[in-house]
Amino acid sequence: MRTKLTLGALLALALAGATAVAAASSSRDGSDRRVRVLHLTRDTGDDVILDLDHSATAAHPAPDSIGDEDVYTADLFARGTKVGIDGGVCKLVRLPSYYHCIATNKFADGDVTVAFLHDYGETGSGVFAITGGTGAYRGAGGEVTFVDHPAPRRDDVTFRLTLRP
Repeated sequence: MRTKLTLGALLALALAGATAVAAASSSRDGSDRRVRVLHLTRDTGDDVILDLDHSATAAHPAPDSIGDEDVYTADLFARGTKVGIDGGVCKLVRLPSYYHCIATNKFADGDVTVAFLHDYGETGSGVFAITGGTGAYRGAGGEVTFVDHPAPRRDDVTFRLTLRP
């Protein structure tokens, strides 16, 4: 569960900037907004589990109660080249394994924020909301699809990003 949470949360996203243009495709969505699809990978990163009420034991390690958190970071890659980092926090909000997560993905030309509520007891991919951005990603929207792979294989992250012209 801890590995599942870390990998899924670390997804929470990655959106590449101009340095990852080779991994991106763009089009128009029928409105005046541009759509950019970015295919990235992310490493397993680092995380710290916070047992905020100190209820964890050796038999039941954190996260074990509402409010426990996973604070994380990882590197993001496009075709093997590091293009950014992510960082965020996931809080256990419903037992046994529902987490509310907020993450920021930092790139050379701006940041992208992502938020989601996910049951980490389930396996498979996750779909998360892009909630905004700065710099080249100002006003961003869209979705991120994350596919978790066992370590040491990097996870797959695909952004379908809508941007203002």
